[in-house]
Amino acid sequence: LYTQDSPYRVSNQELQEFCPKFEGITNVEGTDYLILENMLKDRANASCMDIKVGSKTYTDDMAADKIERCKAKTAKTTSGSVGYRITGIIMKDKEGNIVKSHTKKEGMDKITADSLPEYLREFATDPMTSEVNESAIDFFVDRLSSILTWFKTVNERYFISSSLFFVMDHTQDEFDVKMIDFGHVGEHNGRDMEYIEGITNIIAHWKEAKRGKKSSSCCNIW
Repeated sequence: LYTQDSPYRVSNQELQEFCPKFEGITNVEGTDYLILENMLKDRANASCMDIKVGSKTYTDDMAADKIERCKAKTAKTTSGSVGYRITGIIMKDKEGNIVKSHTKKEGMDKITADSLPEYLREFATDPMTSEVNESAIDFFVDRLSSILTWFKTVNERYFISSSLFFVMDHTQDEFDVKMIDFGHVGEHNGRDMEYIEGITNIIAHWKEAKRGKKSSSCCNIW
């Protein structure tokens, strides 16, 4: 993504807009590691949410038993029904105290597609005032729409088990969303329809969250 000699240099430059900034390389005990932007820097009171995008959560070179486990898990979560699932939400008050937490341990994998817009709306709601930050929702929809356009235009790679990381700082009225987790990205001849399906539905669910309505069905990815 960040190397200048990549065969995907042109499309990478477009993609970088949606990813954490590259801040260098550090070597730890002989191994090089990328240094990427910390999206929570100077945002001690910010809430955050991780959404895993795509209905395919395995690569074809994995062991057969692991592939079957991944398929079984996907079938039981909203990854299978709408192409994405919320893997965690942490909400903080103006003092930086965690006031709400939704994690895998707390049953996050058991939520239904119909309730997803409610979780998104809750994330955009100030826990101290109960006011929904509609400007943040508009920003999320706009940014995700730009990412969707990239995926519909660039037909050269697939993204498996990649995530979208949302930050919502009600104290400073700051918000952001970026793509993270690129451990399973590979060459692909054609559109990454699993990612397109997921992000299309996330956009639609954010719009429903703004209206304060539940989702009744998944959406047209075209």
